[in-house]
Amino acid sequence: MADIRQQRLLPDLISYTTLIKAHGRTAQAAGALRAASSAEQDGIRLDVAFFSTLLYVLARAGRVTECERFIDSMPARNVMPDTSCFSSVIHACAKAGKPGRAEHWLQQADAHGLATDAASAAVLRAHARAGDVQRAEASSFARVCVTCLRMVTPEWRQKWIEAVAKIRSDVGYEQSAQQLRDLQKTGLLKLTDLKNAPAKFFEAHRLLARHAPNLGPGFWIRFTVHYNLFAGSVLAVGTEQQVKQLDEIQQKGLLGSFGLTEKLAGVNSGGVVNTIAEWDDQAQEFVITSADVGAQKNWISQGLVGELSVVVADLRVAGKRCGAHAFLMEVRRDGKVVEGVELGDMGRKTVGNDLDNAWIAFHGARAPSSALLSRYGHVTPGQGGTYVSKVQGLSNMAMIGQRLFSGRVAVAWAALTFTRKLFEMTREYSDHKKCWAPKGNATLTQVPQLNHLYLRAEENLSQLEAYVSRCEAELSACLQKEEIPPPALQEAIACCKIAASETSIDLCFRLKQDVGSHALMGATGFEQMDFLQACKFAEGDSRILMQKLARDRVRVTKPLGNSEEQKLAADLQAAMKGGAQAWDASFEKVYDLAWQVVLRHVAEKCPGTVLRMPCGLSKL
Repeated sequence: MADIRQQRLLPDLISYTTLIKAHGRTAQAAGALRAASSAEQDGIRLDVAFFSTLLYVLARAGRVTECERFIDSMPARNVMPDTSCFSSVIHACAKAGKPGRAEHWLQQADAHGLATDAASAAVLRAHARAGDVQRAEASSFARVCVTCLRMVTPEWRQKWIEAVAKIRSDVGYEQSAQQLRDLQKTGLLKLTDLKNAPAKFFEAHRLLARHAPNLGPGFWIRFTVHYNLFAGSVLAVGTEQQVKQLDEIQQKGLLGSFGLTEKLAGVNSGGVVNTIAEWDDQAQEFVITSADVGAQKNWISQGLVGELSVVVADLRVAGKRCGAHAFLMEVRRDGKVVEGVELGDMGRKTVGNDLDNAWIAFHGARAPSSALLSRYGHVTPGQGGTYVSKVQGLSNMAMIGQRLFSGRVAVAWAALTFTRKLFEMTREYSDHKKCWAPKGNATLTQVPQLNHLYLRAEENLSQLEAYVSRCEAELSACLQKEEIPPPALQEAIACCKIAASETSIDLCFRLKQDVGSHALMGATGFEQMDFLQACKFAEGDSRILMQKLARDRVRVTKPLGNSEEQKLAADLQAAMKGGAQAWDASFEKVYDLAWQVVLRHVAEKCPGTVLRMPCGLSKL
């Protein structure tokens, strides 16, 4: 800016907006305020992007008074606040413990038609922190969330921390499984809490992930498979009677797996299901068969020790295909594999060998009629059997797929929590590691690239944690109302998983390079970094999700996003005329477009966020 003035030029609006953003990245709210004052003195005509950036910086610093002063001044300048402006002020008030002011600005946003669930959630959290239950319950968002928020009490949280602190990973998978049996028997987290208390469900995942740099991914995956994929599927597509079975399963300490992924389909499982469930009308049973080797279930966590499994198979009744359905069936009974089921070990892995991963083949395994999770469809026996759909226009697979949404939010939290903990552990080391310097000793933390990496990591993690929190709040409302998340939220959740896992991989890889030989030592957390590799491919591989984001985006003909997103979309729309080969040849633009979609969703919920494309997604 000084150079611009030295050239006898005046900084323009973009210059000042960029300067304010720079002050925000280094948490210097005072500098942002000076820049805003200079812009006014220079007579710059300010726009909504300028105010949005300034308010976000001030909100992060908790400068409520300044936030309110600037948003109040906008109409006089012929600039109307947008969603991001109101959101920043609301979150500033909530962060400062001023629920009354937060509610005031929420009402103002609502009057302008700009209120969001994320802003409502911030008001609710402000009331909750203040202990004002009555005001919290008066919030429309609270009617959905307040019950589960009450359950995440300090007492519950402390008991859960103490329980998971006992988990060990230097054990075989049988002993690891026993740890989960014991944990679920405590009843601290119920198998039905995904629906009844989603805040508790997600908090349990976060607290467990804090141990991942020491434990690796094994137990966390075992835990989320049982609570989210297995029990969650029963909640999603089971009848009331079938859901009641979860209480008995928990009391007995039984474990379950999720039999979806197949060898042939790989990451496209869900779209391709070749396991067959044939209705035997005479016996009134289902006969489960792997059509071929490619149809065998693959990478089934907890598959070797679990007594139960939710198996996804193509249902066929009287010779008619009825689509993919879920079956709650026994795979082990009294410690032995049931007839018609074959289990095999996937083999030794780089990390997480306290978790059993199995391939499962079905050779005419029989399951009773009650095995079909039948909330949305059932089979009526007689004359070969008749399939009856209970809800028209709603596929079983759509409801089973909801586990991917809660799973993606949980995986996003796991990646961010692992990364934050690894940085904390490394910072503790580097703050005390003495290094030679020309003028006396310094610490390793003071090495410029490492010091700046710590700052960047804190900024990125804080921003992504805020984004994932908002997606979690909106998803929790859907879970409690048993509604499929709207398409915009589904896409935002996919972006959660991509941004959190890929940014975490990027940050931890850079930390490993910059901290030196310490990263080669055991018990530093770096030996468990493949936890993030598991986050990358779990619940939808990042690359596959990005392909979907890009394909969905090019189908939109109206202008959407910034100029770069629009240009990439136009380029790919033209490329698609050349068919699949042309699309594949443009793969770098495909991922560039997908990243722009990620940035748009993050910016909509967390204005002012600055994320670089992670190195693992950048061009070859």
